[in-house]
Amino acid sequence: TSGASVTITGSGFGQMTGDNEVSIDGAPCAVDSSSDTEIVCTLGEHVAGSDYVVDVTVVAKGNARSGVTFNYELSLSAVTPNSGGTLLFNDEGDVHLQAEYILITDGGTLQVGTEEEPFQHQATITLHGNLRSKELPIYGAKVLGVRNGNLDLHGMPVPVTWTRLAQTVTVGETTFVLEQPVTWKAGDSIAIATTGHRNSQAETEVREIASVAADGVTITVTEPLQYEHLSEEETFTSSGVTLETRGEVALLTRNVVIRGSDDPTWHDQIEACEEGFDTGESATQTCFQGRFGEELGNDQFGGHVLIHQPEPDAGLVTARIEHVEFTYVGQAFRLGRYPIHSHLNGDMSNSYVRGCAIHRSFNRAVTMHGTHNLLVERNVVFNIMGGAFFIEDGIETGNVLQYNLALFVKASTSLLNDDITPAGYWVTNPNNTIQHNHAAGGTHFGFWYRMHEHPDGASYDPDICPQRVPLGVFQNNTVHSQGRIGLWVFHEYYPAEGGSCSWGAKPEPAVFRGLTSWRNEKGAEWVEVGAVQFEDFLLAYNEHAGIEMKQIKRLSEWGWAKITNAVIIGHGKISPDDECNHG
Repeated sequence: TSGASVTITGSGFGQMTGDNEVSIDGAPCAVDSSSDTEIVCTLGEHVAGSDYVVDVTVVAKGNARSGVTFNYELSLSAVTPNSGGTLLFNDEGDVHLQAEYILITDGGTLQVGTEEEPFQHQATITLHGNLRSKELPIYGAKVLGVRNGNLDLHGMPVPVTWTRLAQTVTVGETTFVLEQPVTWKAGDSIAIATTGHRNSQAETEVREIASVAADGVTITVTEPLQYEHLSEEETFTSSGVTLETRGEVALLTRNVVIRGSDDPTWHDQIEACEEGFDTGESATQTCFQGRFGEELGNDQFGGHVLIHQPEPDAGLVTARIEHVEFTYVGQAFRLGRYPIHSHLNGDMSNSYVRGCAIHRSFNRAVTMHGTHNLLVERNVVFNIMGGAFFIEDGIETGNVLQYNLALFVKASTSLLNDDITPAGYWVTNPNNTIQHNHAAGGTHFGFWYRMHEHPDGASYDPDICPQRVPLGVFQNNTVHSQGRIGLWVFHEYYPAEGGSCSWGAKPEPAVFRGLTSWRNEKGAEWVEVGAVQFEDFLLAYNEHAGIEMKQIKRLSEWGWAKITNAVIIGHGKISPDDECNHG
């Protein structure tokens, strides 16, 4: 930073201070002392955040260029920006901000790029803290919090955040073809989804890109794949239905990064457990760690972003988050400590989370708690403990979750029971939009609609009955290779006109449309329902059942439970007749 002292070592320098001139990326560094082997100079003003070439000129001899670089780093360790001010990342170079707590208050703004001009360089915010850190009331530790103000994070746009394989990739291959051209580049990290059976969670693989061909669809990675990843298409003449069983490929890298610090003192190599993991209800679990292969032990105490204003619907907070990478985030077993958490804000129609990648999270991914009208689209979440896209209390309405991908959402060992048996998409109020999403390779459920009689927790209201609320939108979603059920409506759902809590109200059919569900334990299941309808479902190669129904209650001439235009496939191209299937 400006005013810092820099020591340059070498040989053949001028003996007097006036004998040498030093600049770093063209900015002068005033020489304070000099000898034949060492120059000490003081930095001048410069934009922080990148590596720049050091130029030394010995007046009597000429320029000495050695290729040595210097990194300008902005330090705010001794200064807290003014409350209500603006912290703006300058886009003239890379920036790395390190902090224990960041709290936006009094109308303040933290801005990394804008919608119109996304950040062009590398911007990283590293949040520091540990299990014993002092916690701010409500917001906690290792946190980027928004109480009253604006959070604007805008990375370079990624037009295609995830796509699917165009051709099957076999074991040992390093090159594969995608369905869509991408703008990904060498050095980026990608995740290739498992296309295996319901206990194939370990078969989702992470690789570094070595190169992307000019066509944008041919990708070469630095290490061979250990598992087969399918991309197959088959048409069944009896029904005229075409089934596509293709693995997803997702980009995990972004140029704007929010990360938690990873304390190496907790690192420990954990070997793969030989018994592995079985999601069966009656299965005996002998593995606590290493269930999905070798892993690195850590403190499971990541960073988190908490958006919470003092009163709901007060209009005091805005969070516009796009094309940002979140890693080593979420704090295991702690309520309210999630990578992105909108907490009791009411209407959030001026905010969004889109195009982001969240991976290596110890506690969920995106949580909507007491939040309405939030747009969550085109995000990739991978390696998530507990429910990933999480609509929490049952009072939340109008949220739109679309074109997202949830990969390897795995059981937590504590927190809510719903996190111990997690879903990629966990919905507690039906009046939300869930469309064009995928879930793959998780330990339990793809989509879980779990409505209680009344909202839970801080949102409790005896006059609101989520079990009676009409369905918003559920359409064109895909789920595969999940340990349990693709779509689960559990435990009770009796949709009624206007969401009336009165049992005398007319039923209003809730139509779940266009689910494709393959290679799960069960394709779809409802448990105790009224006028719930499954329409245009395609269910293939699910081990125990295509569709399973437990109980149907409280029907009338105005609304019935119904299954329409469903196709259930037991065996086919990727599931030969000799493969066991209990469905």
